Amino acid sequence: MTYRQRKAKRGNGNAGARVFVLSAGLIVTVIAIGLLSVAGYVIATAATAPALSELKPTAVGESSVIYAADGSRLGYVQSDEIRTAIPWGGMPQEVRRAVVAIEDERFYEHEGVDYSAIVRAGVKNIESGKNVQGGSTITQQLVRALYIKDPERSFQRKIREAKLASELEKKRSKRWILEHYLNDVPFGTVGGRTSIGIEAAASTFFGKKARNLTLAEAAMLAGLPQAPSQYNPFRNPSAALRRRSEVLDKMAENRYITEAEAVEAKGAELELHKGTRYTQRREPYFFDYVQEQLIERYGVGVYRRGGLKVHTTINPKTQDQARDAINSYYGDPAGPSSAIVSIDPTNGKIKAMASSGTYSDRTFNLAAQGQRQPGSAFKTMVLTAAVRSGIDPDSTYYTS
Repeated sequence: MTYRQRKAKRGNGNAGARVFVLSAGLIVTVIAIGLLSVAGYVIATAATAPALSELKPTAVGESSVIYAADGSRLGYVQSDEIRTAIPWGGMPQEVRRAVVAIEDERFYEHEGVDYSAIVRAGVKNIESGKNVQGGSTITQQLVRALYIKDPERSFQRKIREAKLASELEKKRSKRWILEHYLNDVPFGTVGGRTSIGIEAAASTFFGKKARNLTLAEAAMLAGLPQAPSQYNPFRNPSAALRRRSEVLDKMAENRYITEAEAVEAKGAELELHKGTRYTQRREPYFFDYVQEQLIERYGVGVYRRGGLKVHTTINPKTQDQARDAINSYYGDPAGPSSAIVSIDPTNGKIKAMASSGTYSDRTFNLAAQGQRQPGSAFKTMVLTAAVRSGIDPDSTYYTS
């Protein structure tokens, strides 16, 4: 090879290197400009977003409950959402750990936003070609439930969500955030009623209080908030079991439980029991009567989700006596209808309200809705009032 040829070859090589360097520099510049643009957009959006102190949290309703005079529960009012808030001490450790493990394993380390989780989720979503993992923390999810009313998934909403989550972490403890998360997020819908919070979910799916959940049950419920419909064990038990295993694996990975405990819990049967705590009602005729009074006084919204604790004057013992009296004389369903209302004459309190027949056969409350004329039964009322006024019942009076 001649000197000129070697020089030309070196020249071509240098030219190629220059092109490569220029191309790489151009790519880096474009990426840098893009990152700066995104950063500027994020900063501008966050700056215009309202501060946490300027927002009023959404009032998460709580189921109202009606009690008898002795303090026993007559039942919960019917609503499309059921919720009973419970304190931190009523939430078993297994539930708290299961939720943290599957929803936000770095919950106790970050300050509201987990940037490493966002990157991991982005990589997994790119690799799979679809949205298979989210990067929202428990704090962000709570902010979404309490402060953000926009249902649309947008980049702007995510920025506002992250800003509010960071502010919330500065104002509240991790315990406060996790406690409210477990009380305020939806766990799924069964029978047209959405269970809000872990206490309602425990009753809906297992017919028990949250404090009595087993490890396997706690893991199954912890897996629901991400996709309540998809993992609903009544609709899709196989998906619910797979999700439960994921939660248990995460708990073992984070050393909340041992591998042996995870294996044992995975082998547990999915023993579902649709609870009746929020649907069963005692004394349904009287319950309906109280319901009408409450709706008239407070409105449907407060009645259903106002968390009312309604203490009535109905006496269960007197109620049983009234029902027995009706059945002993008019117990035949084909016979005459009858009803009893027992009122304390000294204060007007209703002690008993009973009707013949059963609520399942007839929801019409004869005692409160029948508006029947008292007929001759009212003569005793007039006579009693006359005697009390000093009138001799053996005397005859003529008036014209």
